[in-house]
Amino acid sequence: MLDTFTSDRKSTSPLWLLLLFIASLFSTARGQASPETWTSVDGREMIATLLQATDTQAEFRLQSGKRARLKLDQLIEEDRDRVRSFRSQAKFWKRLPKDARWPERVTLNWLESKVDVVEDGTHSKHVYRTPHFEFVADAKLAPNLVKDFSKIFEVTHAALEKNPLGLRLKKPKSGYFRVRLFSSMQGYANAGGPPRAAGVYIPRTKEILVPFRSLGLRQANVAWVREGRLYDPSTLLHEVTHQLLDHWLDYSPMWFTEGIAEVIGAARYDSGQLFFDRLEEGIKSTILGKKSDRHRASSYAKSQGPAGFQFPIHPAKLTQATQAQFMGYRPAKSLEQREIVHNYQCATLLVHFAMNDGKAGRKYFRKYLETHRQAVAKNKREEIDFSDELKGKSKQEAAVIVEALYKERHKKQKEAAQKAYPILTRDRSEEVYFEALTRFYKPFGIILTKGS
Repeated sequence: MLDTFTSDRKSTSPLWLLLLFIASLFSTARGQASPETWTSVDGREMIATLLQATDTQAEFRLQSGKRARLKLDQLIEEDRDRVRSFRSQAKFWKRLPKDARWPERVTLNWLESKVDVVEDGTHSKHVYRTPHFEFVADAKLAPNLVKDFSKIFEVTHAALEKNPLGLRLKKPKSGYFRVRLFSSMQGYANAGGPPRAAGVYIPRTKEILVPFRSLGLRQANVAWVREGRLYDPSTLLHEVTHQLLDHWLDYSPMWFTEGIAEVIGAARYDSGQLFFDRLEEGIKSTILGKKSDRHRASSYAKSQGPAGFQFPIHPAKLTQATQAQFMGYRPAKSLEQREIVHNYQCATLLVHFAMNDGKAGRKYFRKYLETHRQAVAKNKREEIDFSDELKGKSKQEAAVIVEALYKERHKKQKEAAQKAYPILTRDRSEEVYFEALTRFYKPFGIILTKGS
């Protein structure tokens, strides 16, 4: 192991420093991160590019081309923070793709469509696997049926791998994203599934729950088969997006979390293919209530103005809304269902616009999300742990402590959103930003008007 910051006096000799300086003159970035200055705890400096890191050490490429591995405790605290930031960014980001838009069409190959039967009937448990997902059903499913609906999950994975922002997808510990399927609505509800939802992602267990009913199935002899009617896959596309971006859920603003899932749900799905070539039409259909899910029709009837879809929430207010404000739970004020749905609609419009906000839109959107993530990560490190304080407390005392935690989180989320907002708008005023948003959607027949 090459220890650049060794205590050996030879490493700090004028000759060593001269060689390092000469090497810097011949360095090439090769499209990777630029060399930076790193400082040891005893004040020595090194110019190198950080390549990878673990909890205890980091690997650098010197400007001579050689590699060096250093223990983190050899670096000053500020540089250790930079290494930690590098590690976390690698978990969340890939290199920014060249393509500025979603691919026009995402299609699965034969291998991505392959389904393996892992367990068939033991203790009423049927397990099927595709390259990235594991489906656990409480009843036997016809082979062609599994292959059919599993394509929804796999094509969503394939599409998100090509997302224009370079978001890195989550890697499940087991190697597979888990989906549980229920033959009865009671079993679905007992597992935590909302009765009216066609499917739901549970962040606590990292599972998607889906009732057979939402897939349009019926029981035939020993296996369940397709009843013949079509079903709307948009909710499943939405929930799969949450599952694949699970590591983002605690770090991204709520409008982005739900907005990007809605954008995926607005793409046209057909037989294992996901079409983004007419995405604006899909978003328009979603916004104007022509899809039945999420009660959009009734929501639009209450929110449209004489000229089109109202955007009563100012972009700043929406993007700086905390999870509690977006969904209407404590410590924020409660919201009616139509208000929550309207938040989803506005978030859909904002996410798609931010990705297409001029040539530099994706770059600034990505910088905005990373700034927000780092602010949230910093807040999490500084967050007070209430677990010890709750020990031995009465229910009433514990409720007061928990409420204080909710309020503190609410405040910190607000601060993170406010810090990142100017990057999203590129310091444009609220009026100028809204005007750009309006101009973008007008050609697609989505006329935005400010409400009260």
